[in-house]
Amino acid sequence: MTDWDEQHPGRGDTAGMDALIARVLEHVHTLDQSADELRAVTERLTSTWRGAGADAWAVENTGAEGELRAFRQQLYDGLDVANQYNEAVRLIAARTVTIEGDLDQARYAESVAQAALDELRSLDDPDSWEVSRARSRVDLAQEDALYATRQLAQLVFERQQADTYLTSSLGAGLPTGWGGGGGFGALTAALPAVAFSRGPEGLAVWIAGLPDGAEGDAALRWLVENLSDAQFEALLAARPEVASRLMGGPDGAFAERFPALATALDVEGPDARIAAVIDACAGLSAHDLVVIARCYPGVVGNLDGVPLTTRIAANRVAISADLAASRAGLAAMEDLLAEEPGEPAPMQLTLLAGFRTSVARCEDLLYGEVAVVGDGGGFTTGRHQVVVFDAAAGRFGELVGDPTAPNIAVLLGGTGTGVSNMSGQYDRALDLVAGVPEHSLAIITYLGGSMPPTLDMATRSRYAMDIAPHLASFANGVKAVTGATITVAGHSYGGSVVGRAEVEGMVVDRILHIESAGSGPGVDSVQDYAAPETPRYSMTAPGDPIGMIQGLSAGGTDIGHGMDPDILDGVVRLETGRVNARDPHSPVLSGSDAHSGVFGDDTKRNVKPDAWDNILAVMTGGEVTVWTAPTVESTVPWDVEVTYPMSDPTFVPPTQVVR
Repeated sequence: MTDWDEQHPGRGDTAGMDALIARVLEHVHTLDQSADELRAVTERLTSTWRGAGADAWAVENTGAEGELRAFRQQLYDGLDVANQYNEAVRLIAARTVTIEGDLDQARYAESVAQAALDELRSLDDPDSWEVSRARSRVDLAQEDALYATRQLAQLVFERQQADTYLTSSLGAGLPTGWGGGGGFGALTAALPAVAFSRGPEGLAVWIAGLPDGAEGDAALRWLVENLSDAQFEALLAARPEVASRLMGGPDGAFAERFPALATALDVEGPDARIAAVIDACAGLSAHDLVVIARCYPGVVGNLDGVPLTTRIAANRVAISADLAASRAGLAAMEDLLAEEPGEPAPMQLTLLAGFRTSVARCEDLLYGEVAVVGDGGGFTTGRHQVVVFDAAAGRFGELVGDPTAPNIAVLLGGTGTGVSNMSGQYDRALDLVAGVPEHSLAIITYLGGSMPPTLDMATRSRYAMDIAPHLASFANGVKAVTGATITVAGHSYGGSVVGRAEVEGMVVDRILHIESAGSGPGVDSVQDYAAPETPRYSMTAPGDPIGMIQGLSAGGTDIGHGMDPDILDGVVRLETGRVNARDPHSPVLSGSDAHSGVFGDDTKRNVKPDAWDNILAVMTGGEVTVWTAPTVESTVPWDVEVTYPMSDPTFVPPTQVVR
């Protein structure tokens, strides 16, 4: 029965199988008779034979009888399966004959129609209407042939299912280990033996047939665990909706297979939970970490304390699930607009644009390539490394660089930063990572939730208050799980978030305020922070409009971001310096352009200000230049002249080594 092929899925000696089943069935009856006779003999002898010997004989014979009946039942069940299989093959064979006839007829019709079309085209002045009709006949014949071919492919799939079910049912070794009530072996038994080599579409067909609930979920997890990396990636690329089913929370099967991690999830307090998660992950094998990333991405993708590489793998699944949802939403909205007459409502257009943006973003994160620093220096391309992904909450984090780098910085943007424009943060981080010896620095661009969308909202502290607890847990988790030296840097409004996160319990190696809105809502002293002795640095270029809100607060409102970090005791103010740190005659970095200009000129990678050098030095533990106050001269109140020392080409600012 194994000599069939894809052109002949119904091939097999069904008559021979019928004869074999009949012969074995005779032995089944014999086993029944033998068991009955053994019971009768036992009952007859024990009715007249008494004592220990009789009891031992009865026990022995009763056991033998039980084994005979058990074997008889196994054999009978096997015959039942074999008979079902034989009937399935017989039906497939009959359907194959019909489909082969349809295919032959379609191909013949196609050849006749093609010949007629070729003859018309050979004429000097063919009638266009007749040519069009002839071409239509060719197309119809081709469609008939394609339909028959697809039907034949379906029969091939059914034959594979039948073969695999027969093999699995007669033998041992059904997939085990996922628990959760068991019972999914029958589902996995229906998976064609060659399905793993037939590509994502073949697997997707089987997955689509899985029932809802624990058994179907367990069978799916078993499947994805046994895929190679390439097969799993291909499956998600072809059918991202598969990822949606994997995004569920921890269940009984998770607790059964990963008990320590399941227990860690319920630990109270972020730092205690991080420690418990790290301990649990330390007890898992490399294969186990792959499994939880694939099978429970919704559990570990954003779980602080999980290895960064595992979070990256899990978030590829999470992004695939979001892609599937966004595509479905886009299709539904397009269908709705197509059915409704008239101009779409503004809200409908907004939703439509949102779905399109989300689809494009997810596709880029999954399949797009980004510039990375290559081995030996220079730039090459690589994949996105997303360590935080929660589209509904607007949270996102992407690792730029090597996750094993000895220095890792977490970089927050300012007003207007959102998931849709995090690519700008990536470019800024990549520029910094490329500015130091390879693999010595990695940066995570972090967005912990909604930031103020406009400047008029940037005085409000509620955004910082909302994001701060998430940043604190994330940064503490990165520090604990990597062992790297961690710097958390906040630019503009991001500085307020960083300061508040310190109040919420963030304890890292260094803090850097870059053109910061403030030291954090409610902060009047470094004693308000969880770790007052943490080295802290700040920079604000002269004339940056951010200075108008630094230190601003209004009692009883959510306006204000705490003390100005430049003047907070315990914070070292750094020099922002000249526009081009390599040119002593370069002008002083100042004014509104300096707010983002501290990161350098985007169009000239080799033109970096002193501020950029200082940012890198804080992140990697180098030598920084310290701010020197300007001189102020005034002959009358309305005539004030401010001179910044860095405007003098001969001035050399004082330095300090970063702790």
